[in-house]
Amino acid sequence: MKYKKLKKLQHNRRATAYRTKKMIYENNPQSAALLELAHDIKKENIWQMPYVGRDQLADAEEYNATEDDICNYVRTQTIPFTINWTEHTGEKERRKLKPIAENHEIVRWQALLSNVSVVNDSGKLRGFILLDKVVQLDPDSTDMYIGFRRSLMDNLLDYHMWLPIDRILYFGNKNMQEMAQGDCLMGYSYIVPYHTKGKKSYGFGKTIITDCGVVAGDKHIRTVTGWKAVNGEVLSDYSRENDWLIKLEYGQDYQMQLNRYADKTLENLRHIRPKMHIHYQTDNQVSYQERFDFAPLPDIEEYLMNNKKGEH
Repeated sequence: MKYKKLKKLQHNRRATAYRTKKMIYENNPQSAALLELAHDIKKENIWQMPYVGRDQLADAEEYNATEDDICNYVRTQTIPFTINWTEHTGEKERRKLKPIAENHEIVRWQALLSNVSVVNDSGKLRGFILLDKVVQLDPDSTDMYIGFRRSLMDNLLDYHMWLPIDRILYFGNKNMQEMAQGDCLMGYSYIVPYHTKGKKSYGFGKTIITDCGVVAGDKHIRTVTGWKAVNGEVLSDYSRENDWLIKLEYGQDYQMQLNRYADKTLENLRHIRPKMHIHYQTDNQVSYQERFDFAPLPDIEEYLMNNKKGEH
């Protein structure tokens, strides 16, 4: 099952490359732009969040589908173009995290749920969410970005960060939240240091999740640094069917504790100890180790240089 998922993810990336190659051979006027796009996808210089237009949701019945079907389709189709396919071990981005951690600042962020890891910690299961392409957001802005170009932005915090699930204090005014690979997550967090393989790195400390799902909007428009949804919102409560990785539920006692706070901000909740029911279903996910070991996307430019027109 895992291998089939991995092959499907890689196939979607390869398909973009080969469609571009075909258009170049046919002298399509859009070929130059598509070549640049395919190159940026390969280098992970551009990425996107799962996005659906409200007109698509309104027309769901015409396709004999439900809104849940469309959200799941969009999410799974977006995964190959946003999750990390290489390790990204550089320290450039992590230098931004050091002063944030030292000053105990709260960061508003957006990222893609890439994987879930569960370890046995002294006889207890402890889960960690791997978030890819973590972008710092302006806490005062209502803009909902769905696409990013690395070369035009300076608010990438890191290509990947770990969020221990037991540090999530709040996920909204509801009883349960499903999370699946490819969901867009948004929230507020403290940043904390930790040591791994003899090096200091940074991950998420206490956190509240404000959104988890697929972005919906009236339309999307291009900006200086990427693309954003007009009147965008995250659809957090769609059914992931059997494709979820985590289900979070408030315990009754913890819900009563949360109810004492009228304003459930991270600053207000930071002193409480979360007690949630956590359910895992991680068997079918494609892990980041499997992705890194898989064959890379072909180099389109090298292919074109080494092959004459008409030789396929």
